[in-house]
Amino acid sequence: MEPPTKARTLAIEVSGSQNLTKSVGEIGEILLHFSPRIAHRAVETRAWFFLDLGSHAPWIERNFGSEVRLLDSVFQKITDLGFTARAAIADTAPTAQAFAAMHTFWISSPGQAVADLDRLPLGAILHLEGLKPWDHPSRIDGIAGFFSLLGFRTVGDLRSFTQPSFQERWGAMGNTLFERLQARADLDPQPIAPFLPIDPLKSFVHLDFPVSVVSLLLHEIETSLKKLLARMEGRRLVVRRLRIKLRCEYSGHEHLFELEPSTPTRDFHFFRVLLENRLDRIELLNPIQDLEVEIDPLPEKETQDGFLNRATVDQSKLAILTSLLAQEGARAGVATLQDEVWPENTWFLNPDITRAGDAMKPKPAADETERGVLDETGFAPRFIYARELKEAPRPTLLLKKPRLLDATEIAKLHFYSGRPVERIEYGWWEGRAGPSNSRGEGLQIPRRDYYIARDGDGRNLWLFQDSSDEKFYLHGAFD
Repeated sequence: MEPPTKARTLAIEVSGSQNLTKSVGEIGEILLHFSPRIAHRAVETRAWFFLDLGSHAPWIERNFGSEVRLLDSVFQKITDLGFTARAAIADTAPTAQAFAAMHTFWISSPGQAVADLDRLPLGAILHLEGLKPWDHPSRIDGIAGFFSLLGFRTVGDLRSFTQPSFQERWGAMGNTLFERLQARADLDPQPIAPFLPIDPLKSFVHLDFPVSVVSLLLHEIETSLKKLLARMEGRRLVVRRLRIKLRCEYSGHEHLFELEPSTPTRDFHFFRVLLENRLDRIELLNPIQDLEVEIDPLPEKETQDGFLNRATVDQSKLAILTSLLAQEGARAGVATLQDEVWPENTWFLNPDITRAGDAMKPKPAADETERGVLDETGFAPRFIYARELKEAPRPTLLLKKPRLLDATEIAKLHFYSGRPVERIEYGWWEGRAGPSNSRGEGLQIPRRDYYIARDGDGRNLWLFQDSSDEKFYLHGAFD
């Protein structure tokens, strides 16, 4: 039988200059990054959030290492959104709220909530609420004032009174206060239900002062995008498509454009580069008064890194480059080796990309040499350091159309050997083969004898000789 889960609750007070009653849902989505069970209540510019940590303690230890690091991450998230926060972790929601209100940053060790609570001043009982706020806070304040007149100074001084004495003088409220002072979840149960986000991933901003400068407009879009990406992180989602709508002040004209990365991602810097490139091409003839940012999401793929970690930084740079080229309608890829007899056909651009449903798949090509396969990360092409180089018996720099060398050029070359290093012949079943002529037709070269020669600059060249007329062609160079 598994041991019972220890009750642990994180209480966070979020405050800001704006009314938070309409923002608690968005903030709750962001806090899903730390717990799937969240409760909240808000009053004007302040809101309390309560997160159940006990139900997934092993996950917290695996991802954050400790409650201290988790609390640091919470403060960072709230600060990035432009709010201020006070937070604490304790065995019950009321005690966690009291510690947050009195200490700003506090972690009470399991089983130590009573000892920590006893050291708080009497006024702290006003914050012993949790998910169930006091019906009449003024009465609780009156209780604190009453004991203060008797000479009591800390919460621990109230331990000398029994539960019947609290109930006899203050009724049900006195009984609830006594139970919350014991810091036991079984005496004052406040279960936290799973938080289910329902708000759409869309942000609308009305600018009181319309913007006609691209840099200022980019800043406004970035602010909205950061919040949306933070919400998506809590939901475990990634961006499939980003849609931007800009409405002009006078004409009412709308600038509409979409950003679709080569693979779904949630990297803010990635989208910032794409936004800068796209906004630079918009003529702001009228100031922008309203902007709307909308995201089409996809579920996040959870992967476990192997022993050999991929070059994630290079992969991210490659994804940005691929997406920028896609905006301009250009193809991008990496030369990939395939099994072919003729060297000029052994390399192909990998790959063309299209979207089929919600998954990224290779684009079917009419020509077999255009085929390509996506790697498991979804990027195309995948960045791999010299994977083909160690397998290739031929130079890395290869001409698609071998170039005929004249006698003067041949005379300047130094051949390392009078014997060919490789011979390639085509069979009767292959038809035309070899380098293309000016009309794009294949030349009939029954056999190629390959040599390695050094030119006047010390570069090693790869040449072949046509067996029919003994002419030399430059086919590549060793890097």
